[in-house]
Amino acid sequence: MRAARAADETAGVAEEGATLTELVATLSLAADLGLGQPMEHIARSCLIAVELADRLGADRRATYQVALLAFVGCTADSHETALLLGDDITARARSYDIDLAGLRYLLGLAATHGSPLRPHRG
Repeated sequence: MRAARAADETAGVAEEGATLTELVATLSLAADLGLGQPMEHIARSCLIAVELADRLGADRRATYQVALLAFVGCTADSHETALLLGDDITARARSYDIDLAGLRYLLGLAATHGSPLRPHRG
């Protein structure tokens, strides 16, 4: 977690015990799993955001925290998503690979999983 260490060093945080930054970084790993992404996907996105912040002269620590927290908790609706779309992890993972094309994408997923969102054909 290079991003976590970089942000902690920037803030002058001592290396004794777990820091809030390390805790949030750990939560981001859980979010990676729930989103069907490779481990440290969010951490890599965070590093890119911090690099952009540095180049733009923006607040590095605030950028880091916002980028790392962006998807923590985004799987809180997994139960409902699974009911509507079938395999929620696959649906979330596939959403990174394609243009969602709005409602058409969701209806297509729903139709393949016998969802209540299935379009009415009557």
